Amino acid sequence: MFSQAPKIEVESLSLVRLGESDAEADLVVRISGGGPQATILTDFRYSVFVEGRRAYSGRWAALAAAPPEESIVRRLPVVVPNSMLPPSASPDAPVDVAWSASGSVGWEDPDRIARILLDLGFATPRSDFSGRGTSMPPSRAAASPAPADPETTVEAVTEANVEATDPDERPEATPAP
Repeated sequence: MFSQAPKIEVESLSLVRLGESDAEADLVVRISGGGPQATILTDFRYSVFVEGRRAYSGRWAALAAAPPEESIVRRLPVVVPNSMLPPSASPDAPVDVAWSASGSVGWEDPDRIARILLDLGFATPRSDFSGRGTSMPPSRAAASPAPADPETTVEAVTEANVEATDPDERPEATPAP
């Protein structure tokens, strides 16, 4: 009756930019569709820990659908205080630091009964994920220029992402393993 939940795998925590007081990173996750139809993802809620201390917690609009029998990759923004990184940290080389991440992704079950329950105000189903690593490699997104306005905040970038993303844009899909 109900669809199978999507599968989420944490692939990496990659360093995008090293600023004066904070580092920008991407938590890279791979999501595989959970059933015979595309699984509509609603939002991510996640936390990242560096050297055992909470570095970041956030929520990010998913704005995606995981196609059946395929997977998509999403890059979730993370801000890490430089004080949690080694003094030798560089955006051009891997940063040796223990990290872990955990969270969940909300998704809509396309089943008719599940849709009725959702319309009645019952909670959206969620799938948990977690992962860990010992290094933060440089991100391929690191080559992107920094925002021209130094006053740009994570909240402003998040709002711009939600407002500017074309809901009809389909993310790059790859066959599921």
